[in-house]
Parts: sequence; structure tokens; C-alpha cells
Amino acid sequence: MIGKNHKEIFDWLEQTWMPYGTTLSIIEGFPGVGKTFLSQKIAQSFDGPSVLITATVASKESMEEAIFDLASELEVQGNNK
Repeated sequence: MIGKNHKEIFDWLEQTWMPYGTTLSIIEGFPGVGKTFLSQKIAQSFDGPSVLITATVASKESMEEAIFDLASELEVQGNNK
């Protein structure tokens, strides 16, 4: 079940943000607030390919690893232009 705050955020993303084409989002927050759930809902409703990666960024190296994971997933989908 989606909570009221999640629904408001999701509705805004779906109606205002996503219609403009290719998008990138970074969702951050405390553990247990619904980041993964919201990300999955966004990916499911997006009309086109989507990539979902999760990362705990504690250092420059872990951020670089997260970016590499994203680039790898996009390449697998053929989005390497």
C-alpha cells in the first residue's frame, strides 16, 4: 500500500516530471522510509526502459561504483549513446 506522502510524490513525478522524456532520479533518505518502494513504482509506471540501482554512498569510491553500475545497466539495455 502506498502512503499519502508517497502518493503525493509519485503523482507529482508521474504528472509533472516524467512526461518530459528521459529522466534520472536520485532518491535519498533514512532507512525504512520507502525509497526502494517508491523507486520501483516509478520504474513500473515509466513508459520505456528503466534501471534501478541501490547504493549506500559512504565514499568517493562507492559513488564511482554506483555510477559504474548505472552505466553498465544502461549499456545492457542499449542506452549507450
